[in-house]
Amino acid sequence: TTVKHAKPTVLLGLCGVGGTFDEQVLTAMGELNERPIIFPLSNPTSSAECTAEAAYKFTDGRAIVSSGSPFQPIEFNGKTLTPSQGNNMFIFPGVGLGVVLCGAVRVPVSMFSVAARALADYVDGSPEFDAGLVYPRVRNIREVSAVVACAVIREAQRRGLAEVEMPKRFSSVEEWVEESMWKPALQPVIAREPDLVKV
Repeated sequence: TTVKHAKPTVLLGLCGVGGTFDEQVLTAMGELNERPIIFPLSNPTSSAECTAEAAYKFTDGRAIVSSGSPFQPIEFNGKTLTPSQGNNMFIFPGVGLGVVLCGAVRVPVSMFSVAARALADYVDGSPEFDAGLVYPRVRNIREVSAVVACAVIREAQRRGLAEVEMPKRFSSVEEWVEESMWKPALQPVIAREPDLVKV
């Protein structure tokens, strides 16, 4: 097969054809690699190149899995394996926030490179990484977006693309970003007795 000939360490599923990574392909990846990286990224789930369950099953639970559509954790040999969901939501909100705050005049490829590095650094050494995830949990999206925004602002400043300076009231880029983020909060509602009108 192509996998046995090419000896890849990573499979990126981008074709939108469900089941492309079949048992033969996944088994070969498991035979060639201690920790095969399997990313069935096509959406919706029916178009995913394989399921997380298949990726784990045919690699003896050693695959590092990230998918475009969410898959539930899998029980395999008494261990819970949790696939990541690879999504642009971990990059684009932070890039947008950083660009807007610093008034970047252009958005070069290097901003996406530093955003990707910031995301990778966020996961590296985290409980998520120890659990086999290659992306943060969605519940950490605000924190991730702030980290990415800081990296983007610093890159814009480094390249002379930032037209807006950090306001002096902030002591760090992190504080500037944190204080500038929209915070969803409900305002308290005070109930009043209705005015009674006499007829």
